[in-house]
Amino acid sequence: MTLLPTVGITNFVIGLFAILGGYGLIIDQEWGWGISMLILVYTATQSVVYLINTIISMSVNPSLLIVSAIFWVALAVLVIAIVGLIYLGLTKYKYA
Repeated sequence: MTLLPTVGITNFVIGLFAILGGYGLIIDQEWGWGISMLILVYTATQSVVYLINTIISMSVNPSLLIVSAIFWVALAVLVIAIVGLIYLGLTKYKYA
């Protein structure tokens, strides 16, 4: 019996909702704004969890932290999610 890759399936579903939210933003719909906010909060939270796990696992050998791809990708995703949240927060009047 094979276990389903839970994180991969979850991220795939979140990606589908991200496409739907992006479409809603393009046509200036409030529901698109709401979906996008939820997805960005989920993405930022997931990135923080990845960063914490990577830092804890790399605490044994700090030199590996610099070359860890997961750390740098999670950090980039976190920055993008925060910028997206700030942008959506500043443009809420457009979608309300």
